[in-house]
Amino acid sequence: ELLEAQKDKDFHEVLGKVYADGYYHTVYEIQKGLGVGSAFATLDIDKIQKVLVKPWAPDGKNFSQRIWGDDRTNLLYQLETRLTQGIIRGEGADSIIRDISKAMNTSRSAARRLVLTENAFFASASRLDAYKELDVEQYEYVATLDLKTSSICRSMDGKVFKKSEYKVGLNAPPLHVYCRSTTVPYFDDEFTYDEERAARDENGKIYYVPANMKYEDWYEEY
Repeated sequence: ELLEAQKDKDFHEVLGKVYADGYYHTVYEIQKGLGVGSAFATLDIDKIQKVLVKPWAPDGKNFSQRIWGDDRTNLLYQLETRLTQGIIRGEGADSIIRDISKAMNTSRSAARRLVLTENAFFASASRLDAYKELDVEQYEYVATLDLKTSSICRSMDGKVFKKSEYKVGLNAPPLHVYCRSTTVPYFDDEFTYDEERAARDENGKIYYVPANMKYEDWYEEY
């Protein structure tokens, strides 16, 4: 119980920081790109908290409920079945402990998946709020230019949508677990002329290509 409570607390702190950093960084980048600085609303604790507790995934749960639900259910199952079976069969404690530890270790990888996916959502939510604050009307979906990118994100790269149509899981990241895509404000060519975007070769080394090159074009050429 103590471990779960600490994990829940740590999630809140990390994801709250992701949201705040994403919001201010997006505002900064947009104003820098336009060459115009203007006043904008600062974030308060209540607003961040409302974003954190609001469920966004199809299962209707927020990250706190998923942390407690998955680990608690798994632990209770292990105690009620594996432990009881071991006692009935007369197994030694070491064997039972080893099996339960192995089963519960899956919660570590589940926590990692949860952290990265929730991180992607709150970064996405913060960008949307910055778009609203600065009256950005359209945004562009941007996938990562490397060979790890999913087929759905490859096909979405470069597509432009209205801000009013922004919907996580449909046309805004994350579209799937471990999603690494992002969005950027969409401007006319006069604002993006001569810009570049990053790509990674098969060894993970970063190089740059024209900003208007989309994933499929990059894949064919490189």
